[in-house]
Amino acid sequence: MDLPLDPRTTATYASAVPTATGKARTSLLQWIDAGAAMASNDDPRADQIDWLRALPFILLHFGCLGVLWVGVSPAGLVAAAGL
Repeated sequence: MDLPLDPRTTATYASAVPTATGKARTSLLQWIDAGAAMASNDDPRADQIDWLRALPFILLHFGCLGVLWVGVSPAGLVAAAGL
């Protein structure tokens, strides 16, 4: 397939080709907005959990169990209630 020489249509083809910068931007954007580059409903991965993206969420919640190890102080309870 020949690429068009018309600059008005060249931008359309250039934006369709993924670049390293574009892939990195999409990846970073997906950390904030999960629907930034959603897979189609026909994609079998659409209903699967992305464990790499869920890992910080899981580790944060496991960190809450650390209170059993370090204990509780009145100042910590006030800070937790304030948050």
